[in-house]
Amino acid sequence: DQKIVCRYHLKIAAFSAETRLKPFFRRNMRQFYWSKREAMLTDEQIKRADEWIEEHFLFLEHPKERPTVSWIVNTAEVAVQRHGCRAILLDPWNKLRLDYDPRDTTEARYIGDALDLFIDMSRGLNVHTQIIAHPSKPDWQVRKHAPDLYSVSGSALWNDRVDAGYCMFRPEIVKDGER
Repeated sequence: DQKIVCRYHLKIAAFSAETRLKPFFRRNMRQFYWSKREAMLTDEQIKRADEWIEEHFLFLEHPKERPTVSWIVNTAEVAVQRHGCRAILLDPWNKLRLDYDPRDTTEARYIGDALDLFIDMSRGLNVHTQIIAHPSKPDWQVRKHAPDLYSVSGSALWNDRVDAGYCMFRPEIVKDGER
């Protein structure tokens, strides 16, 4: 959130394998920075917002956009130590390449080990780590209730192991043709 970044002078390292993060993020942050749509911004406002973004955000990019957990941990450590990042954003979990052999362990055990690794990394580096994990089960359509952390594919550990977990739910993004 822009207000938290400003208030505490944070630098955030962000990774996304779903979209080209920098242009997508930049467009949204310009709008948040000025509290108006990007199309309404002057060239000077865009320039000032972009300078602010460059000062407070580091965009992590994997060459193949399918990193492993260890790549994220190693890259996050560099972001913290070299660039002074205080928060790590990983979006989304399901785009990570799961580097385990299903003959040796279960998906739930792998997720637990990965979450433990992120928890240890966060505590060791004194950073906030935010992992976006999309729910997999169609709770809204089938069960008629909003998804929760137990709805994330692979493991109940998304609910049981994390320090803080939140679910966002938007039952109707578009209604009668209006967003």
